[in-house]
Amino acid sequence: MRKLILSTCGTSLLTNCLNTFGDQADRLRSLLTKHANTTDPNSIPPDEREALTRILDQALEQLLQADTEKSKKLSAELSGLFILDQGKLDNQNSLHWLIASDTWLGKKTAELIQSKIEEQGAQAEVKVIPQLRTNSIDDFNQGASELARLCHEEVKGMRDGGYRVIFNLTGGFKGVQGYMQALGTIYADECVYTFERTGQLIRLPRLPFILDTKDIIRKHLHAFRRMNFGLKTTVEDIQDMPREFLLEIDDEYTLSTWGQVIWNEGHQAIYEEEVYESFDSKLAFAPSFLSSTLKTSALEKRRINERIDDLIQYLHNGKNLKSLDFKPLRGKHNPWTHECDAWQDGNAKRLFGHFEGGTYILDELAMPLH
Repeated sequence: MRKLILSTCGTSLLTNCLNTFGDQADRLRSLLTKHANTTDPNSIPPDEREALTRILDQALEQLLQADTEKSKKLSAELSGLFILDQGKLDNQNSLHWLIASDTWLGKKTAELIQSKIEEQGAQAEVKVIPQLRTNSIDDFNQGASELARLCHEEVKGMRDGGYRVIFNLTGGFKGVQGYMQALGTIYADECVYTFERTGQLIRLPRLPFILDTKDIIRKHLHAFRRMNFGLKTTVEDIQDMPREFLLEIDDEYTLSTWGQVIWNEGHQAIYEEEVYESFDSKLAFAPSFLSSTLKTSALEKRRINERIDDLIQYLHNGKNLKSLDFKPLRGKHNPWTHECDAWQDGNAKRLFGHFEGGTYILDELAMPLH
């Protein structure tokens, strides 16, 4: 059976090769700590950057020359992988995703581990997660939300496509491991990690439960939509919403990792029930709009709700997604002045509307004009 193995990556490989540097080891260890959260290597003083580059070069050299047992001692991530595959990586049926922070040392370490995996004949890809850093709790929580998106948008699809999904949590930072273990209860078939230095693999199987999210989303749909798209959300918007789904930043709110999981897992089913009112003052509906959507199918309703999301984002940031295709109409079609896609395939429909001051008014769902 094909396997997708996600490994959380830290920088243990760099620390574990310092013994080859003799009396320089303590200074180099302090440099690794000092620049653990640095994202741009050019911001590091040249002499310190050169020293860190020497560590990276030495780590790669040691790793590529190492046998299985030596590799396990050098890299916590590889230790878990070699034990999982009983001493030799499965290069026929396994695809490896290496979860790395967007720090310079985090990315480079993951790339070194990728080199060793590929040397063994297996496939590996580094997945860089923005803001997954430990110097700021706000950044870390944003990065954790990106992990949730990765699991919902990519890992879930791989699992549905026939892959057995395994989270290898032997390496990486403890905070990341904790989030991945929680996400693994939903998206992985099992989570594994090695127990201390025994070389034994602990396996945590997928829990047999179904995450019922629809009632929660339905009750707080307005707030969920605003937070998912990064719009300003205040305490008035989140009344009675479970606090474990929220992250407060400077008196505003966004979705926590669990809030993002709840939204990702449940909103499509909610969107198929009806076309919902606008959740932002920049977009309003004419009385004729909702009536023009009444005979749409469940899938069409979901697509209309998704285009409303896209349209509100466009009205805020000007990003005209291909799925939206917002543009002015040619000629006069009173009161319509603009159009965008509702959906493009099959019996394609467009959403027509016009501006009134700073508000865009959706007038009608109808056939294309051309």
